[in-house]
Amino acid sequence: MSSHDALRPVFDFDAFEGPDADAGRHTRIGATRPQALASAPLAASGWIGVEDNARPGEGLPFGFGIAAPIRGDAARLAAVRQAVARVLDGPGTIVWHQGNTRPGGPPIVATVTLEAGQRDDLRRRLAPCLGQPPRR
Repeated sequence: MSSHDALRPVFDFDAFEGPDADAGRHTRIGATRPQALASAPLAASGWIGVEDNARPGEGLPFGFGIAAPIRGDAARLAAVRQAVARVLDGPGTIVWHQGNTRPGGPPIVATVTLEAGQRDDLRRRLAPCLGQPPRR
């Protein structure tokens, strides 16, 4: 059994699977600092990982992602930019809150603390995706 399959009884991964998934805006990405910041709701889609992504004994993971085309969906790109800006704005912990489409179902919450150098590297890597020049 894959690791995401073990969670299927309580979390609806199928609603998020595929690049055209339309599960709705159940995703919030923000950063915690002395003042908590939260982003506007975003729509995520996902994919089942491949064997190379699996940890021994854990099975295949399920990945979530947010995307917005640089052309054609200015509102969605603005929401993604806003979420990323809050994450990269200063020291703190990135929080990804993935809501469940099942009524009353539990969310998946992931946190990552980035050091200054890691934030700078992430900012540089994301700049082309967001249609912005990298900050130096």
